[in-house]
Amino acid sequence: MLPPEKAWHGPALYAAREHGKEIAYGYGTYMPRAYRAWQQHLADFPDDESLSAIREAGIRYILVGLKSYGDGEQEMRQRLAATTHLHLVATFKERPVLRDDRLINLVESSPAVPPTEMIGTVRYAYLVDEIAVYELTD
Repeated sequence: MLPPEKAWHGPALYAAREHGKEIAYGYGTYMPRAYRAWQQHLADFPDDESLSAIREAGIRYILVGLKSYGDGEQEMRQRLAATTHLHLVATFKERPVLRDDRLINLVESSPAVPPTEMIGTVRYAYLVDEIAVYELTD
């Protein structure tokens, strides 16, 4: 799941528990050195280096939280569309984990909601995102 910061929170891990598929990430409190080194290859996703690292890890499907890219969402959509080794399988809206909570939609930090009380940063405050599922092809 990308961006990586999106995968390190409870909702992504809960979803993994529901679908039962293997995942390439785990909870963000402890990241083994090998995982941190591997993840550095994903910095410019979906470039060739990132796709090679993903392929070498035996990963076939990549979930991309489009809205979690914030102001870079349109650029990411264009980069994904231009990548010949990714086939769009489906897009869907995440189901809300919480109801009537201030973090359901993007929120800006403020005195009422300081950055320390938000999940990640402003750009990762989406709990209901648009997820694009891509299959990595040869």
